Parts: sequence; C-alpha cells; structure tokens
Amino acid sequence: MGVVYAAEDLRLGRMVAIKFLSASSDSHHFRARFLREARSISLLSHPNIATLFDYGETDEEQPFLGYQLAQGRDYSEATAARIDQEVEHMIAGRQEAVRQLLTEARAHLDALAEALLRDETLREDALIRLLGPRPGPVAAMAACTPSDIRATEVEKHGARRELAPTAA
Repeated sequence: MGVVYAAEDLRLGRMVAIKFLSASSDSHHFRARFLREARSISLLSHPNIATLFDYGETDEEQPFLGYQLAQGRDYSEATAARIDQEVEHMIAGRQEAVRQLLTEARAHLDALAEALLRDETLREDALIRLLGPRPGPVAAMAACTPSDIRATEVEKHGARRELAPTAA
C-alpha cells in the first residue's frame, strides 16, 4: 500500500520516516484507508509505536504520513536469537498443554458444536446439560455484580494496593 523513506525534516533538523501511497495505490479507496491510518495512529501513544508527526499531500497531490524515525533496537543479534529461542520454547510448552486440554475436552466440544449446528443458539441450562456446571470460581463470579468485586492492582515492583469497587 505504501513506500517508506528515511528523510530529514529541514525545519526542525531531525530524521523522520515519510510514508507515501505507492503509485499502484492511487485510488479513492486507498486514499481513504491512508487517512484512516493517520487518524488511528494519531490516537495512540506508546513507546513501541512510532509517533505520527504530519499528514498531508505534496504539491502533486500525493498523500503522505510523517512518522518518528525508529532508532532500531539496542540489543545484539545474539540476544535477539536467544529471545527467539525462549519464545519458541514457551510457545511449544503452551501448545502441548492446549493440545492436551482440547483432547480431554473433545467429547464436550463435539457435543457443543453439534448442539450449536442444530439449534444455532443455546441457553445457559442447555450449556449446563451439555458441559456440566461451571467450575468453582467462575460460577461464583457469574453471580457477582461489579459492586461485589474488590480488585487488587499489581503495581510495578510487585507492590499491591486495593481498588475500591466501581459503581455499575
């Protein structure tokens, strides 16, 4: 959809990234999508998201987005490879746990799918007949209202503080 260039903002003396619509994306549809991208990204503020500095059109009516130029990562390829290995290891472990859970629940899932194909919607009593009652904490939470719940927020460094219930 677009082409990105590194450029220098001569007015402010900083490096920026400029994104233009590619020549093949010059239709009204792509221009509207480009504007939606600009509006969406301008609402975000996060250290891992490039800041949108500018949106406009060139003298030739070519739309562009001016972004903060990312500085790249501050770790080595070796560290990146170790991170990738750890992530792959964690995913593999969770994948096996999920596979086992799905295998154990296969009969219930098949019965649920069959009932949904037949009836399209299911009421809670039908779900209980198919799957059994909800396990302990989930069943208790289902009966709660927001004013019954007292939440605990975990702050940085493991400190905890109690939050007052919110009004419904």
